[in-house]
Amino acid sequence: RALQGAEAVHGPTHPVVADRLQELGSALGASGDIDRARELFRRALSIREATGGSQDVATAACHHELAQTLEAGGQSDPARQHYEKALAIQRATLGPKDPTTAITLNNLGFLLKRLGHLEEARSHCQAALTVFEKALGPRHLGTAAVLTNLGAVLLAMGDTRGARTHQERALKIRTEGLGARHPETAASLNNLGRVWEALGETAKARGHYHKALSIYEDTVGHGHLLTAATLDNLGGLL
Repeated sequence: RALQGAEAVHGPTHPVVADRLQELGSALGASGDIDRARELFRRALSIREATGGSQDVATAACHHELAQTLEAGGQSDPARQHYEKALAIQRATLGPKDPTTAITLNNLGFLLKRLGHLEEARSHCQAALTVFEKALGPRHLGTAAVLTNLGAVLLAMGDTRGARTHQERALKIRTEGLGARHPETAASLNNLGRVWEALGETAKARGHYHKALSIYEDTVGHGHLLTAATLDNLGGLL
């Protein structure tokens, strides 16, 4: 309804319409309607480039949101292109030490991990972590998110000691900031469980997976994908 009102008042190509498109796209993406969200972000990006220019901060934000929907839909290479466009604009306009730039670095880094570009992924996530620790502090929840991604990259690279250090830090931040029974805390328990599994510490891995499973069953339910993923982790130990 807000989008329809903006279009009626301002016309279909006004920046306010792009605002509403991005808001609706975010809501649709969160609800799982990735295809529709992606089309709304494409339309918003077209408006941003036409009105603010290809190097505008708002255009960068739209590139970033479009990249996320592309990634969620399994389109990794196009997602990487849009993350890289967003990052280039943010570095030029906001600077390399801005937290917004670091968010894009972090997300691009994790995508690169999925694509198998591990050294580049590590570099991006490490740069993002440096920015977050300085700008937001070592105990910020945003810092925990970057620690999580960097820990996953290090585990993929075979650096189990580094992975354990980063995942333990992330778990501590989330436990203190969100509580011991929060889904994000459960995610960190799962991540640390994978590290213990890689180290051959099956009992410790099982303990972390069981704790994560208990949290997910209580918070998101028995039929949720997060619960199923944790059951899969436990099944892999048998």
